[in-house]
Amino acid sequence: MLSFLGPQMNSVYNACSWLDFAFTIAESMGIHRSTSSLGVSTKDKGRVKRLWWTLAVRDAYCAALLGRPFRINIPQCDVSMLELEDFASEFADGQNQDSAFYQIEVARLSIIARAIIQRRFHSSDVYVDLTDLQEDLQAWRSQLPPGLTLQGSTSNKNIFAVSLELLYHQHIILLHFDRANCPSSSSMSRTANIASASSATVAAQAIASSASSLVTNHMTSRLPHEVFMGFFISGIVYYRQINSSDPLVSQIARASLDNCRMLLHEARDAWDLAHWSIRIFDFLLSRAQDQALTVQAEKAPVDDHTSDRAASNVFGEDISGLHQQDLSMDPLDFADLPDLSIPGTFDDFLLMPNFFLPSA
Repeated sequence: MLSFLGPQMNSVYNACSWLDFAFTIAESMGIHRSTSSLGVSTKDKGRVKRLWWTLAVRDAYCAALLGRPFRINIPQCDVSMLELEDFASEFADGQNQDSAFYQIEVARLSIIARAIIQRRFHSSDVYVDLTDLQEDLQAWRSQLPPGLTLQGSTSNKNIFAVSLELLYHQHIILLHFDRANCPSSSSMSRTANIASASSATVAAQAIASSASSLVTNHMTSRLPHEVFMGFFISGIVYYRQINSSDPLVSQIARASLDNCRMLLHEARDAWDLAHWSIRIFDFLLSRAQDQALTVQAEKAPVDDHTSDRAASNVFGEDISGLHQQDLSMDPLDFADLPDLSIPGTFDDFLLMPNFFLPSA
């Protein structure tokens, strides 16, 4: 539970360190081994498996969002994949089992997520073929239980079906976005990289376009936490497009980014990291606006009123005075963040290499 506080990544007490405590305790109890369930009741055996896979899923998504190494070495753990029988004690006869199916599918997807993250952030020693990962994602999607297959728009009231569809697009972005900067992609053709960029943009559009429906249908607070990351990384895709030389592309990108920011704003009470995400986008957009005003001032006569206009975000909040320390939520009064004005530190602060900065 403490791992959802954050991120305060410059402090030793952060999401990843709380997970470290949890993993250490879990391994000390031996629940990362199938033998830990020997001699226990069926009900307790299912609960132990569910606890372990909850930790494994959380580990994968922390690594994806924050750029930290995995805490769990899956090949050293032999706990079998979750099955519906592991939830038997939680459901009475005839009770809706969609939440159980959702947890099973997210656990299965977390294994694919690990391979994608390794491909993005690790050396070519752990190279995983792009086509294989794409096929793994498509196979996962095609094997979803019929009741959890999204039909039509996100106005579908089955929150688990909506969440799994959003997670699929989220993983497409992680797989394809900025592929040219992946260690294993230097030899890829320009055509292949353009195709990957297009796949990431299509997936980002699917996520961004769902935001208004989720907000208007009051579904935001019901979304599982791992789903919110998709709106953050979709916003990153569109942030990278807002300075396009094509005005239409730039306008669409800004509108889609604002959709993602709108949902993150709505999710502030449900997802602690939403505050951090909003402040990052506000900081980036205020910098971009300042640069645009500078360029405009160099090309046109000085307008005294222009320099006095306060920058504002999509929610009308004044961000003209946003400082680097405002990016920290500081609920526990942790130390100040690194100085973002120092060249080269911004990527390190975000802990997500190449997500924001343009390709070299």
